[in-house]
Amino acid sequence: MQYRKFLIFACVHVLAFAAQPESELTIAPRRDSVKVTTVRDAEEIALRLGTQTAPLSDSAASELASELQREREKTSALISELLDPAKFSNPATRLGAVRALQLAAPAAPLIGKRLGASAIAETNPDVRKAVIELIRSRKDAAASAEVLRYWRESYDSEVGFNEASRAAAVAAMRDIGDKRLFQVLLHHAIIEIRTGVASAPSVDNVAIRGQQINLPIDLPGMQLMSFEGTLAIPALGSLREATGQNFGREIPKWREWLNAQPAFQK
Repeated sequence: MQYRKFLIFACVHVLAFAAQPESELTIAPRRDSVKVTTVRDAEEIALRLGTQTAPLSDSAASELASELQREREKTSALISELLDPAKFSNPATRLGAVRALQLAAPAAPLIGKRLGASAIAETNPDVRKAVIELIRSRKDAAASAEVLRYWRESYDSEVGFNEASRAAAVAAMRDIGDKRLFQVLLHHAIIEIRTGVASAPSVDNVAIRGQQINLPIDLPGMQLMSFEGTLAIPALGSLREATGQNFGREIPKWREWLNAQPAFQK
């Protein structure tokens, strides 16, 4: 009799376990098993998330999010280290890291900075798409700032332009679609245009005073054409590539177009 009761009990539990959705079987861990104290811990969770083919059920996603948010910033900092393709070559790990960050919803600028770097460096299309979507959903100013920093540093005064770096940054700007980035590009484009020719309006009626002398003299209008140097930032070209628009050097038209744009382009 005791053996029969045990057999029935075992069968019920096996059937209950088999009836769970696949997503909850592979992802929803026990409450005491989701503790991210090392990068290795983060990597194990990310790999499970990155290889998950079916979407998490609402209950599984909610439970995992709750676990990841217990020490949100510390946990997210460890997870975000996995975004570096130079250190973590498995795309599934990096994809899982993006999914984990989406659940953890951290606020620290460090996370945005690493997402911005990932938007530039990531070569796997699925991972890069997930990174871009997360940046856009977070409206992540820190991520945009990192992309902008990378763009600025694509020029070196000693070696000149690193076209590959500039193009990668511009591609990230285009895909993120953050209006703030376009506005900064326009600002740099105005500086670039103004340094092309330095001119001064006509200066006249300059009075020489002192020693009982008060004589007005006329000076001709001046245009300073002896400008020498290299324009450090190809802002106008980058603006055209990032936006897909081309208003040339007509700054008012650029401003008009930008003013009509949403915070993030589609």
